[in-house]
Amino acid sequence: MQHVPLKRKGNTKIRQFGATTQVQYHATIIVEFDESAITLQRDGWTTVSTKQRMNQASEEFNLGYCVYQRNWEWFVKYNGEDIPFTDGMTLHRAIKPRGKK
Repeated sequence: MQHVPLKRKGNTKIRQFGATTQVQYHATIIVEFDESAITLQRDGWTTVSTKQRMNQASEEFNLGYCVYQRNWEWFVKYNGEDIPFTDGMTLHRAIKPRGKK
């Protein structure tokens, strides 16, 4: 299956506000991130497509998390940890000093 960028999916919008990027799926901002944090929000939607969009955002923007489901419960794998998913959860990013790769 060919990868289709999020911005080309009709029900998904990507917005930039200064250093903050938002990924909106239908009426919900499901991912919001900047250089220091990533916020994940499902607004009660526990659909396969919501998880897919979150994971597509992680892949497209190199955010390093993966949302998955086990026994009807959602989890996030981030920095080697499996974290129970909660609406509005924040994942803290390691900030790289400017000029370092």
